[in-house]
Amino acid sequence: MRLHAARHVHHALLIVLTAALASCVDEPAEIEEATISAAGTPQVPDFSETVVASGLSQITSIAWATDGSSTLFVAEKTGKLRVVRNGALQAVDVASVVVFTNSECGLIGLVVDPAYATNKFVYVFATVSSTVQRIIRFTIATDASGNLVGNSATQIGPDLPTRGVNHDGGGIAIGPDGNLYFGIGNLGNGNNVGGAGTAAELTSLGSKIGRMTLAGQAVSTNPYYNAADGITATDYIWARGFRNPFGLRFHPTTGALWLTEVGDQWEQIFLVTRDSDQAWPLENNTSTTNGKLIPKLAYQTNVSTFGGSLTRGIFYTGTQFPSAYQGNLFFADYNSGKIMRSVMAAGGNDIASTTVFVTGVTNAVDISVGPDGALYYANIPGSIYKLRYTGQTAQNIIVSASSITINEAASATFTVKLAAAPTANVTVSVTRTSGTTDVTHSPTSLTFTPADWSIAQTVTVAAAEDADLIDEGATLTCSATGLTSQRVIVTARDNDRPAGAPRATITQPRNGDTVSGATAELYGDGTDATGTVRAEFYVDGVLRSTDVNTTGHYHYGGDHLRWDTTTLGNGTHTLRMAVYDSGGLSGSHEVTVVVNNGAFRQDAGANGLVSVDVEHFHANVARSGRAWTADGTAGASGTALRATPNSGTNNDTGYTTTSPRLDFRVSFVKTGTHYVWVRGIGANGNDDSIHAGLDGFATTSSDRMSSFGTAWTWSRSTMDGVNATFGVPSTGVHTVNLWMREDGFVVDKIVLTTNASYVPTGIGPVESPR
Repeated sequence: MRLHAARHVHHALLIVLTAALASCVDEPAEIEEATISAAGTPQVPDFSETVVASGLSQITSIAWATDGSSTLFVAEKTGKLRVVRNGALQAVDVASVVVFTNSECGLIGLVVDPAYATNKFVYVFATVSSTVQRIIRFTIATDASGNLVGNSATQIGPDLPTRGVNHDGGGIAIGPDGNLYFGIGNLGNGNNVGGAGTAAELTSLGSKIGRMTLAGQAVSTNPYYNAADGITATDYIWARGFRNPFGLRFHPTTGALWLTEVGDQWEQIFLVTRDSDQAWPLENNTSTTNGKLIPKLAYQTNVSTFGGSLTRGIFYTGTQFPSAYQGNLFFADYNSGKIMRSVMAAGGNDIASTTVFVTGVTNAVDISVGPDGALYYANIPGSIYKLRYTGQTAQNIIVSASSITINEAASATFTVKLAAAPTANVTVSVTRTSGTTDVTHSPTSLTFTPADWSIAQTVTVAAAEDADLIDEGATLTCSATGLTSQRVIVTARDNDRPAGAPRATITQPRNGDTVSGATAELYGDGTDATGTVRAEFYVDGVLRSTDVNTTGHYHYGGDHLRWDTTTLGNGTHTLRMAVYDSGGLSGSHEVTVVVNNGAFRQDAGANGLVSVDVEHFHANVARSGRAWTADGTAGASGTALRATPNSGTNNDTGYTTTSPRLDFRVSFVKTGTHYVWVRGIGANGNDDSIHAGLDGFATTSSDRMSSFGTAWTWSRSTMDGVNATFGVPSTGVHTVNLWMREDGFVVDKIVLTTNASYVPTGIGPVESPR
C-alpha cells in the first residue's frame, strides 16, 4: 500500500479498496493494491524481527489467549476470526461474522476474556450493516480435527451506531473492574454524531467510550445511568467527545484506561477517566482550566517523524526484554509503518519520552505482548511480526508477565521458559514468597530439558473468595540454581465491593519489595466514579498517614520520600492504602514488603560488585540550602535523586562539610582498589558532575566525576583524566558517600567493582542484598 497525502491520510483502516475513499473527500490519496511487506528494522541494538505468519488478509486486530498458550486470535476486516497456534496459521477459520465492509467498516475489534482459561470467551467488534455495529461473544471449542472453532455467537449489549463509512471506532477492552469498554467514533468525515455540543451528546453512543458488564448490561455507576427512565444508550456512556477511539488498553499496574486516538490534525494518546471529554474537534488541548482531556502525547498528523495514523498500543509486562523496558508503552502508526516506544514517568500516569523503535512495518495496525515476552505486531496487508531481544547471551529465566491481575474466585496464567539451551535439565521452582495466602498456583515446579528449553510452560494462578473488601497482593518467585530469580506480582481484586466504591492501587512499593531508609517511597492512586477525596495509609494495621486531595494520587506524608522505615523492625510488614470518595465509600489495596535497613553486601565473586539504587540511602544530609530530592526523570531504575535547586552552582572546596550528601553503608568482603561507576544525567555542561568518597572523607581519585550526557550515562571518568577509584582499607562495614558538585545533576545508581574491565550497561546490575 502506498499513501500520498495532499493533506493527511491517517484512518486506521484505509484498506486496499479505492472505492472506500469515495466518502473521504477531505483526505485525498492514491492507493495501490497491498502486498505482504518485508520485515521491519529495529532502531535499537540487540533486537531482531521475524515474520511469524503471513497469508492473512486485512488484519485489523490481534489478541492472545489469556490461558498462557501460544494462541493468537486474529480479526480480519472481511469478518473472519482466525488463529495462529504455536507459530502456525490454522487453515480453518475460527468463526465468521457477516459484516458490512464499506470504507472502515467490518470486523474491527477483538478482545479475549481474562478468564478464557475457564470460560473460553472471545469478543469481537463488528459492523453488521450500514447502520448497526455489535459486540459479539464466541465460545471457543476444539473440533474433531483439533481446530479451534467459535460457537454460540451471542450479541453482548445494545446495537451500536454507524453510518456505514468511517470513524466507526473499534476499540474494545476488559478493565480491572471486570467490565467491557468499547469505543465508537463520530461516524464519518464531516460528522460529529453524539459529539461535544451536539443535541445527541448525551443520547447517542456516537463519539463515546461506553462501559457495560460482560453480560451486556449498562453499569450502574456509569455517569448518566438512570434505570428509572428505562435503559437507553445514555446509560452506557462512560466518556465523551472522541473522533475515532480505535485503541483501548488498561495500564497493568494503575488500572487506568489509555486510548490511542486517530486524530485529524493531531494523533493523540489519552488517559481516559469516567465522564471525561475530549471535545473533538478540539485537538492537542493544553488548557488546564477548560475541563477537557489533555493528551499524554500528541504529534502532528503526517508532520511528525512518528507518522500520521496512531492505531493501537500495548504496555510491556514481559521479562524477555531488559528491565528498562518494563511498563513501556509501545504503539503503532499506520501511515509511517513505525513502532514507537514511550517510557512512562514515575507512577505510570504520564509519558516521559517517546522514540522510534522499529521502522518499515507497512500499515501497522495492532500490537501485543506474547506469552513468551516478545513483542508482536500486525499490519493490514496480512503479516504478523515478532520482535525479540537478542542481547541475552547468558542463561536466564523468562516469564511472560512481571505482573498479573485477577479477580477473586477466578484464575489467570503466565508462562515460563529459559533464555538459552541448558547442558542438562533445569528445574524452575515457583513459590509464593510473600503476600496473601488466598493466592495459590499450580504447578510448583517446571522442568526444562536441552530439547524443550524454549517451549513455554504455563503456571495457573487462582485467587480464593474471601470475606474482606481489600484488593490483596502476592508475589510468586520463579527460581533455579545458579540463575537470577524472576518475580511475578499478583494483585487479587476483591469482588465484594459495594457498588460505586473506589479502587485503590499502591504503586510503590510493590508486593514483595525490600524497602529501607528514613525516606522511602509509599504512594498510590484512587479511581472512582465521582473522584476520590483522601487516602489513609496503614502499616501493620495502624493508621500512620492521611493525604487529602482530589487529584486521585496520594503519598504517605503528602509527598515523595516521606516514609521512615527506620521506625520499623527489619522483617515483613503489611501496608494498606484506603481511598475514599465524597460519598464515604472506600476501597483498599494491601501489599506485603520486607524492611531491611542493614548494610549492602558486596558480592564475593570475581567482579566484587556492589550495586545500590540511590533512593535506598542510609542518610540524606541537606546543607547550605541545597538537598538531594526525588526526581521523575524517565528511565531511572527506581526513583532518581536531583541536587536542588538548580542554580548553576558548583562546589570543589570543602564540599565534605558544605555540600548535600548521600550515605550508603556497605559490608565489604574485599579490600584494595574499587572502581566507582555512577549512572547520572545532566541537562547541560553546567550540571553534570558529582563527588564520591569513602567514610566521609574527600577522595581525590574519585572526586569531580563527570562526562555524564543529556541521557542516562554510566561514567567513572573524572575531570583529572583518570578513572574514579578509592581504596577500601579493611573488610567490614564502610560508608560510601556521594556529594553534590554541581546542583541540578540527577543520579540514579552507584556501582562499585574490583574489576577494572567491568562496565555496567542499561540500568545496571540488580541491587545488592543486605
